Amino acid sequence: PKVDVIALTTIDSIIFAGTFLSGVFYTNNNGSSWTAANIGLTNTSVITLAVSGKNLIAGTYGGGVFLSTNKGLSWAEMNDGLTNLNVYTLIVVDKKLYAGTDNGVFCSTNDGKLWTQLNNGLTNKVECLASKSNNIFAVTNDNQIFFLSENSSSWIPVGVGLPDLRINSIAFNENYIYVGTFGQSVWVRPLTDIITEIKERPDDLNFSISPNPSSEYINITFLPKSTESLSLNVQNTLGEIIKEIYLENYGANNKKISIAELPSGVYFLSTKGKGWRITEKFVVRR
Repeated sequence: PKVDVIALTTIDSIIFAGTFLSGVFYTNNNGSSWTAANIGLTNTSVITLAVSGKNLIAGTYGGGVFLSTNKGLSWAEMNDGLTNLNVYTLIVVDKKLYAGTDNGVFCSTNDGKLWTQLNNGLTNKVECLASKSNNIFAVTNDNQIFFLSENSSSWIPVGVGLPDLRINSIAFNENYIYVGTFGQSVWVRPLTDIITEIKERPDDLNFSISPNPSSEYINITFLPKSTESLSLNVQNTLGEIIKEIYLENYGANNKKISIAELPSGVYFLSTKGKGWRITEKFVVRR
């Protein structure tokens, strides 16, 4: 029977197809014939497939994540810590497994046996994940792109300049990221605009925003104290800089910043110093 094939992947010479409502099929003869591989797969709405070593991983709509350690012969549910079971995308980066769901991104270091949420900076459902040099890009259902640098725990919006249209795909070459959209062709941006070699946060630096959410002002606190001067940028979810702030002798005192002119919504406060960068999310609520 004809089925809707949503995902394809390979292990060695075996090709696996993830289908909506009919589960997983495999072929070892280049597609001349296909065999169902659904033992233990209690949800057959398979939307995404990933491979970690020799392990096959399936993400489903409504059933979460399933793991096969024997090339699809049997499956086991792997949802401990996964608080949303609508899994739209899976990706393996540096032996870590990432899942995009209605509740953002979850990460597992053991092929799904245990999940932790990784949502600092994200604003919506994640429908696509892609990676470049151990850096991760996430596409949300509100047509935004977010970036998670290697060893970071905070997402940064990097979609400035993109049209407000559905993003269908992401691809990379050595120097550029390419974004395919619905109705507005392909958009391109240099990777050097996004990926840098600086550390996300020094081990001895504490940076906080309070109150959060807020309506009229936020307090910014840096510890430890420093005589260095800093520039801070407030960005919206499109990555557009809408406010710039200059700090002298950061950390000497709390800095009170007015946000009375900002509409309700999610914003990002970012700054960088000598060899480091910080981005934190805050919410304006009226």
